[in-house]
Amino acid sequence: MNYEAPILSDDAEVRCIAEDGAAITHVLLALRVMLRFYGMHIQYSKRSVSPNERQMTISAVLSTSGDIAERSRQYTNLLQHGHNYLRICRILQFLGEVQLEPIKVAWLKLLAVEVFTTQVSPSPLYRCRDSFLHYWLQTVVCSRDREEVMQVMLDAVKGKMAPYESRMECQVQVPADVSLGLFHID
Repeated sequence: MNYEAPILSDDAEVRCIAEDGAAITHVLLALRVMLRFYGMHIQYSKRSVSPNERQMTISAVLSTSGDIAERSRQYTNLLQHGHNYLRICRILQFLGEVQLEPIKVAWLKLLAVEVFTTQVSPSPLYRCRDSFLHYWLQTVVCSRDREEVMQVMLDAVKGKMAPYESRMECQVQVPADVSLGLFHID
């Protein structure tokens, strides 16, 4: 980790990234890579372009890896290396900063099922509970979104949601010039 890296704090800088299609394309690609590293997947599809043609709505579907062996390896790696918890927190925070909050919330819902399910014991990511509650969940700005994540968490605790099969979907506005075809994220 580069502890000397400057903190992204200038609102103008954040806005420039959020409004730059190439930058957001790279963010979406990087997120796909990181999710795969954590045993999860994200699939994007174009929904619609706004009338002013400056914004586009995309759908994102997040799920756990269908390959049980891959997911098991990735979950084990995640649990054995605590620095991943901090990395997840930073990714979540960044997604919110660049106006990709719906993707962050969907990912947190998926994580809630994997962390808190009672259908298997222990839950696949049980050792992430403290990080989830004290850090990851706190990255959600909107209280309504936080309540939705907490409801998924409670449903998982009550055994209403099965791990490994979860799918969370969201829609998010991105710059219209995001290059979906470039990275095969259609």
